[in-house]
Amino acid sequence: MHEQHLRTWIPFLGIGLVIGGIVVFGAWGMDWRGSSAEDAPVNAVQTSTAPTASAYETQVRDMVGMLDLWSADEMYGILLSMRVPGEYRAFHFALVQALEHLRAGEVDEGTAAIAELKTNYPWLTEEIILP
Repeated sequence: MHEQHLRTWIPFLGIGLVIGGIVVFGAWGMDWRGSSAEDAPVNAVQTSTAPTASAYETQVRDMVGMLDLWSADEMYGILLSMRVPGEYRAFHFALVQALEHLRAGEVDEGTAAIAELKTNYPWLTEEIILP
């Protein structure tokens, strides 16, 4: 009778040993320190870098060219979510302020600010010539 009782526990013991082995060897192979920014390679590429100046100019020129098709709210939201090259931060801020005037219903101030930006930054009015 004792032998039959032992036979019923053998599969459970085997399963328990296998699970225990997986846990022990799995824990042994884990990196318990976790990953941090200090562990990243020095030459790792950042995924959220600012666009190049020419890419930024093209993107903004296309947006300003379609200002009459988009609402000021849509363009304002897009501008706030954009990454900006360092040399265009002042321009970008001025463009956001101009759109803020348009959003507030101050159409004269907003269009005057955009016209001034087009005067100060001639690339805003350049035509795109496709090859």
